[in-house]
Amino acid sequence: MIGGNPGERKPYGYFHAAGDRAVLAVRNPFILPETLKVKLDPAFGLSEGASSLVLERVYPTRWISPELYSAGGTLEIPLQGYETAVYELYPLKSARWPLVAGAVFSESMTASGAAEIQLLRATDRISLLNPELAGAMTLDGKPAKPADLARLRGRPVVLPVSGKLAIGNEKLPAELRGKLYVPPVARNVQLAVLLETLSGDTLPAVDFQVDGEELAPQVERQRQRWTWQMIELAPGRHQIRIRIEKSSGWQGKVSVWGIGLVKGGGKTLRVQPASRKFVRRVLPPRPFESGNLKIRCQLLPETEMGAEGH
Repeated sequence: MIGGNPGERKPYGYFHAAGDRAVLAVRNPFILPETLKVKLDPAFGLSEGASSLVLERVYPTRWISPELYSAGGTLEIPLQGYETAVYELYPLKSARWPLVAGAVFSESMTASGAAEIQLLRATDRISLLNPELAGAMTLDGKPAKPADLARLRGRPVVLPVSGKLAIGNEKLPAELRGKLYVPPVARNVQLAVLLETLSGDTLPAVDFQVDGEELAPQVERQRQRWTWQMIELAPGRHQIRIRIEKSSGWQGKVSVWGIGLVKGGGKTLRVQPASRKFVRRVLPPRPFESGNLKIRCQLLPETEMGAEGH
């Protein structure tokens, strides 16, 4: 096991290595983004001389680090809130497919054997780690060279929900009100309230009202430590009222989030093989439709509430 204690909201995971290859299954147990640092210790089973290793996320989305790694080095793995991810570590020389680093992407192979890579979101300077495999290239149908990738800039990520919620007071019962907008490109959007207990035995009930209509939330909880209460939001503009009821003796923290899928926007790269045919690897199934990104945004910062107020 690698990483920290999930009970303390620290990212953690499992590392299995053999020779110059490794698989990492990692998880962030909290809503806020985190970075998991992993020492590439040969004690895990990695060859001491392993070098020029590619770090690739293969689940839930595809992404390749612009850096190459060696045994003894340290990986820095970015994790979104509540993200469970699978990474692979393998030698650059073993790749039989163009490796586009520095962007979240999806890929397919055309009938002619070309690699078609949709660049969904740039995370760094984009580059092709193995340009020797590439023959003719196009970007959105126009001739391109590997060096052209470095000049690409990512588009701003569309949020699944935008707007503001205002809280009347920090003493329960409390009301949050505001106007929120869900863009047409967002799908499976949820408005989610997180309650975390500091003291007390019974978590408060949460009532949702959207455009004057009462909605029953989906509830997830861990005993009396925390609860997520969520409703779905359709595209469009909405008037929101959230009421957090009084619960005797309860003191805790409240935050509100928008969670949903948005379509990644970017260019399409098509690469013909230089000589040897491209070979696609067998990968885990995707948890959602190709081309989508799961995005979270905070609509109300973490606020302490309770029967006595703060």
